[in-house]
Amino acid sequence: MVKCPFKMDFAKYMSDGPSGFMRIPVVDDINGYDILFAALPYECDSSAKPGSRNGAAYFRRDLFGFGFCDQGLDIDMAQSVKSGDCGDLVIDSSSEEAAEKSIFTAAQTMLSTGACSYMIGGDDKTAYAQIKACYEKFGKTAVIHFGGSISSALVRAAEEGMCLNDASIEVGIRNGFCEYGEKLAALGIKAVTASDIDYMPLEDVGALIKEKTAGKPVFVIFDVNFFDPAFVTSAAKPYAGGFTAYETVAIIESALVGLDIKSISLCGMLDYNDPGETSLNNMAEAASKLYAIAAFNIATAKEK
Repeated sequence: MVKCPFKMDFAKYMSDGPSGFMRIPVVDDINGYDILFAALPYECDSSAKPGSRNGAAYFRRDLFGFGFCDQGLDIDMAQSVKSGDCGDLVIDSSSEEAAEKSIFTAAQTMLSTGACSYMIGGDDKTAYAQIKACYEKFGKTAVIHFGGSISSALVRAAEEGMCLNDASIEVGIRNGFCEYGEKLAALGIKAVTASDIDYMPLEDVGALIKEKTAGKPVFVIFDVNFFDPAFVTSAAKPYAGGFTAYETVAIIESALVGLDIKSISLCGMLDYNDPGETSLNNMAEAASKLYAIAAFNIATAKEK
């Protein structure tokens, strides 16, 4: 594992070629990578604010300065793992079923290389096809969902027998119990609400997640509505009572380091410029931290 330098020479990461997420190179041949990124330009949920199909393009276009290294984990991701950006997925949007098949096929292809797949964009419902691809590759997985509302993708996948229900967990929930609460309870999936977290040390939240999921293949969904809308106004489904960037990073770092993360879905963002690009910077903090954790886990496993 390469340690994170105190100063970054950004010039060596710049090029005149296509720019991938967080300056990760755009690649044609996807074999031989530890982590593969892809943009997911599609949205299923008509009840949310429209625009999450464009969130990944906004993220790719306007972001700079994240994803090179992580001071907290002391890792230079660019040197410790081999990462590639597959570009924008081509989605058949003729119907929801066709789009779902497109996402599933793409996720399946990425996972077939042995890489951790990391899709940015879409909404909560688009995570279902990614969970299904993980199930086809690894069998039942533990799903960790960080979000403001219960994940319909997790509930659906669990009902279809794709998840390790007793090892799956909803974190930071403020909404969705009227629609999915009874199903969640019947499936045996634990929910830790934002109100619960208000009375817990952040490291205890991480310890609870890790206790349920350690030793199992893990799928991570991070919906940007995990943040409070005071900090991220560009969430497709914003709910008050969420978290700051500091709290978010503290929770996901304490929870996910050391887990066997097979796939990550970062979803629920709109193409939206707020003053000072506060939303973009907070989303980037979460995206970069998830990348750093995946890289740290992979690099650590290689050293053993």
